[in-house]
Amino acid sequence: MVNPALNLADSTNMAIEAQTAQRNELDDITDADVASRLSTPRTQSDTSDLASVLFDVAQSFVDVASTETLNVINRALGRICAPAGAEFASLFNISVEKDSIVEIAHWDIEDEGDIPPPIVRQLSKLAEPVATLHEFGVIRLEELPMIDHEYVDELSMFSARSVLVIPLDVAGEATVMIVGSRTRSVTWVDSYVDFAQAFGSLVERVLLRLRRDTRINQVFEHGPLATLAEDWSGRIVDANPAYLTLVGVERGATEMPSIADLAHPDDRSIISEAVEAVRDDGQARSYKARVLLADGLTRWVRVHCAVVTDPVTAAVTVVSVVEDVTELHRQGEELARSEERFRGAVEAMPALIVRLDLDGVVQMCSPEISRMSPVTPEDLIGESLADLMGISLGQDSAVFQRKITEVIETGERIDVELSISTAQGVMRLDARAVPEFDENGEVGSVLVMALDVTEQTHLAAELAHAATHDTLTGIACRSVLASELETHLSGPTDKPPTLLFIDLDYFKVINDSMGHNIGDEVLRVVAKRIESHVRPGDRAARLGGDEFAVLSPGLSASEALVMADRLRTAIEAPIVLEGATVRQTVSIGVACADVSCDSEALLHRADQAMYAAKTKGRNRCEVFDEGLLGEMNRRSALERELFNAVERNEMTMHFQPEVRLRDGHILGVEALLRWDHPRRGIIDAEEFIGVAEASGMMHEIGRFVIEESIARHAEIAAALGRDDLGLRTNLSAPQFVGENTVDLVRDSVEAAGLDPSLVCLEMTESVVMTDPALAMVSLERLRRLGIQLAIDDFGVGYSSLANLRTYPFDWIKIDKSFVADVHRDNDCAAIVEAVVKMAAAMDLGVVAEGVEHEAQARVLLDIDVTRAQGLLFSKALPKDELIERYR
Repeated sequence: MVNPALNLADSTNMAIEAQTAQRNELDDITDADVASRLSTPRTQSDTSDLASVLFDVAQSFVDVASTETLNVINRALGRICAPAGAEFASLFNISVEKDSIVEIAHWDIEDEGDIPPPIVRQLSKLAEPVATLHEFGVIRLEELPMIDHEYVDELSMFSARSVLVIPLDVAGEATVMIVGSRTRSVTWVDSYVDFAQAFGSLVERVLLRLRRDTRINQVFEHGPLATLAEDWSGRIVDANPAYLTLVGVERGATEMPSIADLAHPDDRSIISEAVEAVRDDGQARSYKARVLLADGLTRWVRVHCAVVTDPVTAAVTVVSVVEDVTELHRQGEELARSEERFRGAVEAMPALIVRLDLDGVVQMCSPEISRMSPVTPEDLIGESLADLMGISLGQDSAVFQRKITEVIETGERIDVELSISTAQGVMRLDARAVPEFDENGEVGSVLVMALDVTEQTHLAAELAHAATHDTLTGIACRSVLASELETHLSGPTDKPPTLLFIDLDYFKVINDSMGHNIGDEVLRVVAKRIESHVRPGDRAARLGGDEFAVLSPGLSASEALVMADRLRTAIEAPIVLEGATVRQTVSIGVACADVSCDSEALLHRADQAMYAAKTKGRNRCEVFDEGLLGEMNRRSALERELFNAVERNEMTMHFQPEVRLRDGHILGVEALLRWDHPRRGIIDAEEFIGVAEASGMMHEIGRFVIEESIARHAEIAAALGRDDLGLRTNLSAPQFVGENTVDLVRDSVEAAGLDPSLVCLEMTESVVMTDPALAMVSLERLRRLGIQLAIDDFGVGYSSLANLRTYPFDWIKIDKSFVADVHRDNDCAAIVEAVVKMAAAMDLGVVAEGVEHEAQARVLLDIDVTRAQGLLFSKALPKDELIERYR
């Protein structure tokens, strides 16, 4: 009696349990039992019969036309049912996402002799349970209870007594083949299961071929190129819609002109000779000619002709693909195009199938061998396995020979991966060697089936490489560094890891001013330089963006600083790209692991040390220690407080007088930024500018400096009645490379009504060298506005003499480090005197900064320095105090 509460999931679980029990039972079956079962009427045939059926079925698929493929599959299902005494078989495509299962092929014993057309039935309720069967793999059910369920009518096979479920995979789609019997119990022996699986593999490939053929037909029907097919006599047998549109006729018209019919009188010989040549030697050809279309216009066309032979009927067709190239011809452009070649041979079986006897002699070989090697299946019949190996498998031949011997000795199926050499390169095969048993239950032959998995193998290798390497630079990626860091941290303590965190200085400037292509190339060069300057056993990696790291096991802090300096020097070497020279500096942080470190902590420490190097001026190295941690915490707090300080009106400008050295007369003022901190009071710019640059706040602050210094200077000049009072203000690197800086200066000068020649913009050599090409453009634009330019801190930059000659500077400000000892160090005095003479020769003005003592002033006067500023004359003052002092 059927249990109404029994659902399909319960039945599936019962079936799996029954299958397990049957497998255990089969382990105890004797040879006599096997012989008895094989001799039972309506049971599976012996292995050789099954192999013969499989071979016949495979041959039936070789020459089948696309339109007949499903009919052939229907009949083939009947062939595979017969050896087992099965009464029906079906193929289902499963889509759990769409909640549907489609029956695409079916055979039933009740229809034998009158096979119905291919069945395409849409079933919805069974998608999930049949998908479950697919996930279980091959399932043998010899006694399946009847199921009384709401959807049993959708799939009548579930009222069967015995079923065999074979999971398939067609282009990544789950497919199930089910063979069964309704009236009797069937024992699904291993040989038949292997046979059914082999058949399933054939069906997979046939269905893939059917899809490919369907796509080819769709390309013909819907392709944008006009295509015409003619038989050997020149009669048109087919034309696609694009051709009908080209020649101006409708589908179904009684008369349709060929290209020869439309030929321009002067080009008829071109067309006829080309077509005749194609028919003579069967070689594809292309030609260009004029045609006269129905609209009365002359059009230029390029025609590609090829001969296609039908592999079934041997009918020969000339296929022509026609392109309208009138416009290209009219413009005088000759467009080189690849010839369109139509290949007319129907593909042979895509899987290589070979049967070997016990001596390794080839008994059968599928035509696929011709694609893999220069031999035909007929060449190999009767040849030894060694001959086959020598032709196709190369160095894998010995491995494959051992596997075949193992199959013969153990009687068990074996899978093996092989490499073969072809004219197109190395091909990877997934091969399965299956024993075939004779009537005595002994291995009589071996059936080898191999699939081409070259593409999948290459894809897997590419994915594996992409998972561990940075795609832009080719060096290791962050995940590899993290993994190796964890390994070293958990390893022996005598060689703790040291990490160098490398960040490029002002790299955004390169991307913004020169383009991301140049930026990417700079990253590649930097990566190569890093890899070539680390020790063997070190790991260089790109963390992302413009950040790199080097993991060095057992490196001390002092040794790490030596390596860091070596890396900085290597990276800083000029990089010439597309005619432009880039000098890229880096800031490096060093952190050495201790017992309390994990990978994230060590990386964070190195990052903090790198950030300290950034805030201390860039192009330097810093080592993490507890003092640095405290400093970084203070800087982090300062950064938080600095954020939006301009909007809170906490920024202000102080002004330091620049005087005539001989009498102290004020000639101008230098605008200096100050932060009026709500708790700490006035803070000099030197304390927070580095933080502002590192955190990206200099754009806003720099704009404030320009606008505020020019506006307040106008008020000072007016209050002092001085229309000749000069103004000096500073530009930082982020501010200087900003694309709107020149416009900002111009607008601010105009708004204040100030003579542009009174304004002098000061910048250090490092600012100019950040991007020399962009620097030159910006400096020239500022000079055209009438703005004066000064190089600040002269003598401590890159190559001062070269910069003075190259860039349009008006002033030199001698660095205070020279001025500090000018009165007590003859070398310093000599250097300053040389700078003054050089400046005079180049028509440049000189200003000495940092003058604090009378003795310094006297020496400077003696060597012809006429302008100075410093505490000897006045500190930087708020606007009102300056006005009061010099009114």
